[in-house]
Amino acid sequence: MPPPAADNNSGTTTPPSLSATPHLPRVHLPLDFNAFCLLHAHHYLHYARLRLKDPPASEAAVERALGDLAVAWSVALGSPHPAAFGWHSLSVRVSAAMRSQPSRAARARDGLHRLLLAPQADAVLCHRLMRLSVEETATLQGVPASTVNQRLAEAADNLGTELAPLLGLRSTC
Repeated sequence: MPPPAADNNSGTTTPPSLSATPHLPRVHLPLDFNAFCLLHAHHYLHYARLRLKDPPASEAAVERALGDLAVAWSVALGSPHPAAFGWHSLSVRVSAAMRSQPSRAARARDGLHRLLLAPQADAVLCHRLMRLSVEETATLQGVPASTVNQRLAEAADNLGTELAPLLGLRSTC
């Protein structure tokens, strides 16, 4: 700690903690976490913006989700699918932001999530609206590609023959 600073006018000293402007320490995150963020953050933001339609709220939700993941990073790395931890946190944060929006009309924009189970809606949103391949969607969500295909088929069945084709989905019925 540096020595106390002298006050030129009175000859008294002020402790450095009171005279210095407080600042946050630099935080060094693991390189593998940084790589994860570089790989997924732009897709996370795209997803959040599609659901929230509010850029500042979308950025805040993504930042909070990645913060949650940073705290649990060692646990996530010990799991079979670390990306699933990040996707879960993102989904929770975006859903919370959606619920906090002021009007029913704002929440009504989240139509897929009102019509489908969240995993089905997320698969449709990533694959059809974000235009990610099934494999890219699976990587982003931390699930096998077969799970994404199953969720897309379930979404098509649940949306029915009138809505499913509008999203490019084929019903298995």
